Amino acid sequence: MVAVFTWLVWAAARGLPGSVGRLLTWRPVVYLGTISYGLYVYHLLLMHVWVTILIYLGLPRSLGVGPVRLLLLFLLTVALATLSWYLIERPINRMKSRFPYVAGDGKAGRDLPSRSAPGREMPVP
Repeated sequence: MVAVFTWLVWAAARGLPGSVGRLLTWRPVVYLGTISYGLYVYHLLLMHVWVTILIYLGLPRSLGVGPVRLLLLFLLTVALATLSWYLIERPINRMKSRFPYVAGDGKAGRDLPSRSAPGREMPVP
């Protein structure tokens, strides 16, 4: 599965033709990509909350499985990820312009003093 999804991401970054390409550019799928970090962060939390609520209400855990639970948790996760996007992530992303990115030359830390004993500095390759 890792190889398939790696290929899919690689191919999508270059543009996929046909029905797969149209699916990946469909607005709902693009939106899920926009809020995907929130989906990733909150999905396990909501599953845990679901089971905790079932236990608290004294309901059997078997109520916590199946397509209804899947749909409900998906919708709740999308709602929470949407709130997170608009209230937390997007405002932070908008602050990026205040902190310009300066590409380094790959020599970061070379001007720092050595941590070895005095007189025994290690050469930097």
